Amino acid sequence: MRLRIFNRCFFTALGITVMSSLNAQLVAWSFSAPDTKGDETAVAATFKDARIKAAVLTRGSGLLNTNKYTRSFMSKLSLAGTAGNNRDAASVSKQFYECSVLPVKGTVVSLSALHVKLRPGAGGTFFYRWTYSLNGKEFKELGSGDQLIKLDYKKPDGVLQPELDLSGISELQQVNGKKGVVFRLYVWGGSNPETATFSIGRSDAGNSRSYVLWIDGAVKTQD
Repeated sequence: MRLRIFNRCFFTALGITVMSSLNAQLVAWSFSAPDTKGDETAVAATFKDARIKAAVLTRGSGLLNTNKYTRSFMSKLSLAGTAGNNRDAASVSKQFYECSVLPVKGTVVSLSALHVKLRPGAGGTFFYRWTYSLNGKEFKELGSGDQLIKLDYKKPDGVLQPELDLSGISELQQVNGKKGVVFRLYVWGGSNPETATFSIGRSDAGNSRSYVLWIDGAVKTQD
């Protein structure tokens, strides 16, 4: 009986280990320890798999880095309060955050999930939509539709949004280093141009592993 119990526990543990190695964190951003000011032009990933090239988080020109908020990556929405404050206008005005996953030469990456913690400012509702590109020019939408940002006023540092499953997207599997994947997070909304700020984050104080944006997947040697 003890042997059977041990075997069951051993193989269960082994199975968890195998699954974890297949779907591990590939790149991640924490804005704590050291703390960001929030208005940086770009922030490098604070964690990345050794087989992934340097990953940097940036803004499109429609997101203005005129505001500071420590332990976050903050922006002011240029469309806030305008009549054309919608998804199409956000695309035209380049109101997005951008990051990429690029495996090193001789490897391929398969992506499984994307996670992000968002913190909108006051004044109106806010929306977002993830997109991806394999050439940095033509972007395809991810998910079932535009998403209303989930809020919890008891959590002033932002709320982790629902996980975005990438495992069923064939173009995001077995991607080599010549292509890589570029992600854009389009954001829009807000009725008051003075208070319509938006940030990725906020990370917990003093915790360098308080990740607010990360992408899961697996990297292997190219066949």
